Amino acid sequence: MRSSRPVRGSAWALAGSLVFLVCGAARGAGAERIDLLGDARWEFRVEIEKELSPWGDAAVLRAGKTARIFARKRFVVEAPSRFAALEAFGSHKGYLWLNGKRLEGPVKGMRYERIPAIDPGLLREGENVFQKTWSLRGKEDGEVRPEVNARLFGLPPEALDIQTGPILGYASPRVFTVTCRTNMVARAWLHVGERTLASRPGLLHAWTVSGLDPSTPYVYFIEIARDGHPFTRRTAKRTVRTLPASGRFEFAVLGDSRTFPETWGKVARAVQEARPVCSVFVGDMVTDGRNDWEWDLDYFRPAKAYFATVPYFAVIGNHEHDAPIFTRLFRTPGGGKRWKLAFNGVLFIGIDGNEDWTAGSANLRWLEKTLASSEARFIFLFSHYPPWSSGGHGRSGRDGRPRERSVRMARETLLPLISRHGVTALFAGHDHFYERSEPGGTTVVVTGGAGAPLYPALPFGKKQNPHSKVCESDYHYCILTVGDAICTLRARNLEGELIDTRIWKAREGSTRQH
Repeated sequence: MRSSRPVRGSAWALAGSLVFLVCGAARGAGAERIDLLGDARWEFRVEIEKELSPWGDAAVLRAGKTARIFARKRFVVEAPSRFAALEAFGSHKGYLWLNGKRLEGPVKGMRYERIPAIDPGLLREGENVFQKTWSLRGKEDGEVRPEVNARLFGLPPEALDIQTGPILGYASPRVFTVTCRTNMVARAWLHVGERTLASRPGLLHAWTVSGLDPSTPYVYFIEIARDGHPFTRRTAKRTVRTLPASGRFEFAVLGDSRTFPETWGKVARAVQEARPVCSVFVGDMVTDGRNDWEWDLDYFRPAKAYFATVPYFAVIGNHEHDAPIFTRLFRTPGGGKRWKLAFNGVLFIGIDGNEDWTAGSANLRWLEKTLASSEARFIFLFSHYPPWSSGGHGRSGRDGRPRERSVRMARETLLPLISRHGVTALFAGHDHFYERSEPGGTTVVVTGGAGAPLYPALPFGKKQNPHSKVCESDYHYCILTVGDAICTLRARNLEGELIDTRIWKAREGSTRQH
């Protein structure tokens, strides 16, 4: 499906300077990508206090002064039209430029170590200039040759690949959703049985498959291609099951996977092996959601099979930093960070607990209307921020109120509202342990053990949270079994040991919802 012919190159002098033709290849995701810079040397110039030095083999710094460093490589390319896209590395700290054009990532507000899908039309036949700029403070006077962590690659059409996914989003008894991301602009098709759904050309692709039967397995795969080129790539076939419209079922709740991807992978595999009909994740998926590379390296790749087979309901946390890519990668009911879904007598509600949930807010009015109109047997609210916790995020100030605004809103406005409407439980994360609290009529569960560094309960945690019933600092996940009359929570660690069990009866006056 791909060519593996070696790429030959040469070097020669041009206009008195040594410049290089493409002279090597690096293994990309699915095919060879061509190293455009080769062995060309870096040249430097420095701007200090508006004084600009000439180009040279080293940068001349002054002690105690911050310099703006310009580093460039000149290189030659023959037939740039053979490339379908370019990739540039090293943009996280500093800026990259190609032939005077600043290179930027495809989603505004995101940070990129690797900028994908750069227009190959920026290349010229013949000499080109690749440049990086950044700031550096001089430790002493003199010449230095800074290390420049910047590279530029050309991608032939055969390098087309799926960078991210497939990721199952929310599902219902008659719907499931899928997203993926390609490494260059492409068309994508979702094949489900005899059906084929197309997406528009782009990097991010999303589908909603409707008109399905409840509790039914469907085999799907994704196919991608570029316009005008015969090369295609397909994912492996995967199976997704729609949610049940009746009968007993199980779903998973977990949260806080950031920082330790290996541990997160173990938790994800344990959840997948439990075979829930879906999972809800209560935030803090990566360390900084604005860093694009973290999503693939730390979140999606360690749990590739989990995301491709278990329908996933996303709740945003503080470490996502309101990343603009969040709602594009994760399909939620309604398409935003605030969502709801009723099925099989259960109501799921997901919220961004960092938004305005104060008394009289539009968010709180929406939630009250949603709860007042529900006749579900069991209602679950999912947020990242717990109203009560024995950990550091549950600390109170001198006034006795939670220090953190999101926790304060959860305790002072959200909890009284959901208790009044008979919500079964509120699931949150934020503190990295398992804790179940019983502040009145609504259970509060902190499930923050999906891979993030574990937190202990504070020494004065019992005084801080008098409602705590169980608190364990361990990696874990929650499985909830829903029946007609009762719902049972079981929290287990990675060894499969039971941490906690809680049983709820169906809400009074509730009826089955489809």
